[in-house]
Amino acid sequence: MFLILFKIFSSLPYWIVQSAAHLIAFMTRLFSLRILKTSRDNLIHCFNTESLLKKSIYETTLSSLEFPYVWGRPDNINKLIEGNQNALIALDRKPMLIFTLHMGCVDVMLFYLALNLKSLNILYTPAKNISLNKAVKSARESTGAKMFSILPKEFNKMFKSFKKGNHIAIASDLVPHKKGKYSTFFNKQCLCLDLIEKLSKKNTHQLVFVYFTLGKTKRYKFNYKTLDRPINVDDMNSLFETAIKECPELYGWEYKKFRKLSGQKKNIY
Repeated sequence: MFLILFKIFSSLPYWIVQSAAHLIAFMTRLFSLRILKTSRDNLIHCFNTESLLKKSIYETTLSSLEFPYVWGRPDNINKLIEGNQNALIALDRKPMLIFTLHMGCVDVMLFYLALNLKSLNILYTPAKNISLNKAVKSARESTGAKMFSILPKEFNKMFKSFKKGNHIAIASDLVPHKKGKYSTFFNKQCLCLDLIEKLSKKNTHQLVFVYFTLGKTKRYKFNYKTLDRPINVDDMNSLFETAIKECPELYGWEYKKFRKLSGQKKNIY
């Protein structure tokens, strides 16, 4: 059922998706007080202004609609990205540990990587709805990627694949449920995922940071940075901050990134 809905939605002209995003974003600003408050709190903390709030809500809404837009038809990414396939092909000669953050639709990024790289493995958080999770996993793996959930059994399989020299892609800006490492992010000591730090220390893969900014001729511009040494969580967050400052409205400010802080004040919300 979900796959059918994805197919129908992905067949729509993109301008209809954009128009729907404008309408939903307008309704969100009127009625979704939680999203509005979280986004405002994050923006005021990071930039001392809420001037980006309206743009942020729209970009977040459009990014959310882009998930089913590419789930139903992966080649829709060609409509969305000012890409650099030649760079990816050149990098494909050695195993890569690729990390990104939630700037724009993360599945558009992962689909783009999967369609241009061989043997890509992706770590993801499963949906709570079993039927939806099955449909989403099927859509994601239709690109040729192999999906591994963050659950212990699946994670161990991913690590075995990593040791075999396959590419790994991870969106690593989320707040971990349990274990992680405190690190500075926009002047706050936040609990952060330390998986990239741990894996990069193995020195078996080329470390590559990828992210989107807004494009000039299409929705997104693909950006990447190769790193020639292992990094720690502080290095990772510094890269994230620099990317976000390039295009702040594109980051997912509705997410409670500052909900697990070190010190007496445990969150900013």
